[in-house]
Amino acid sequence: MKKCLILCLVIVCGFVGSTVQAVMVTNQLQELYHHKNDNTHCLEIAYLLLLFTREPGERAFMPQDKVLTNGMHQLTFIFEQASAGYNLLKRVKACMGDGYMITLDAQDKNLVLVIMYDPNKIEINYGSYTDLDLRKGFIIRFFDHRLLSHLSNKESYILQTAAMGVYHAFNPIHLLV
Repeated sequence: MKKCLILCLVIVCGFVGSTVQAVMVTNQLQELYHHKNDNTHCLEIAYLLLLFTREPGERAFMPQDKVLTNGMHQLTFIFEQASAGYNLLKRVKACMGDGYMITLDAQDKNLVLVIMYDPNKIEINYGSYTDLDLRKGFIIRFFDHRLLSHLSNKESYILQTAAMGVYHAFNPIHLLV
């Protein structure tokens, strides 16, 4: 009887330990924001912000880039050991704009974010994000390609610098926060 009780205790402790470890390994997507700018003269036309329980893994910052046969580009971001509730996954289905479409799916204990975009209309910039409450996240910004090209060809050094900041993933907005 004593051996049986000890065996049961070991099994329960092992189960609880593995459950706690599984909960700690998963990076939960807590919030998702997709904001579109309706001002046609604005350089940034939209952004997608994903807030997680902890910082996204390094693999998220190395998207797979693919050119499709119709000329569209496809960026695939993989957030390892991440999960999201059904409501957040469902909300991403409505995330699209002029020149881009976003999908988010849970696959093999990872979240896979796919962005298809027209490179003649859209430039994309992405990176880590920390909000004022110190929540960790990932932000993807969508810029007007035509306006960005127009600015980078201007003779004004200020406009050229602003355009190059977008091309080289420098975000002056982060300096203000």
